Amino acid sequence: MRVAVRSVEKERDKFTRLDVELMEFDFLRHHTFEHALDGVQKVFLMRPPQLGKPKHDMQPFMDEMKKRKLEHIVFVSLMGVEKNPIVPHRKIEDMIRESGIGYTFLRPGFFMQNLNTTHRDGANQSMKKKLLSSFLFVVGAIPLLFTPIVLMANIMSLAGERTGNEGFFTLFVVYSFIAVSSTYFLTYLGCLIYRFTRKGKEKPVLLSVIPLFHLALAVVLFSLWSSGS
Repeated sequence: MRVAVRSVEKERDKFTRLDVELMEFDFLRHHTFEHALDGVQKVFLMRPPQLGKPKHDMQPFMDEMKKRKLEHIVFVSLMGVEKNPIVPHRKIEDMIRESGIGYTFLRPGFFMQNLNTTHRDGANQSMKKKLLSSFLFVVGAIPLLFTPIVLMANIMSLAGERTGNEGFFTLFVVYSFIAVSSTYFLTYLGCLIYRFTRKGKEKPVLLSVIPLFHLALAVVLFSLWSSGS
């Protein structure tokens, strides 16, 4: 349930004061429109965050205001909305323009209280994921310190003479380890660059885990190699 506020001017002792009248109002309950708009010529409009389908949620109220021939609408929109036709605020602006009612659009950047209300849980979860992702990327960077040593050892292994007694499985493990351990830094750098260039559009935790899986595979192959030798 929303609450509509209507100010009524009353003359008393040559002074004008505002009496505030509260009534039930809900965008989704059309029968509340009539009383909320009774005697009203100007409307201050703010979209509830949970209503994300303007054509369904807001259009009926817009039609009612147009029907009553209101004089003016002040709508709290969004900064940069003129360049973003996807957000609900842009669609509501278009609806207001099409209504023929006079309008004023307020386009603030952000309301700080949203961090304590609407976006609080999402912001906390997002921050935790980013911190976890950063920690995993730091852990994944440690093996890069040994990359020169690993590459040199792999080259020496490839250059060494074979006795001819190695089985197929052993050779498969050896060459798989050489390939996996030699390309770890490519996987790590690829995931790191992709994360920053995509600007958070992909899941950061998933990207930070991929190098660790690559590293775990190298460790498993090395263990098989050691146990076989």
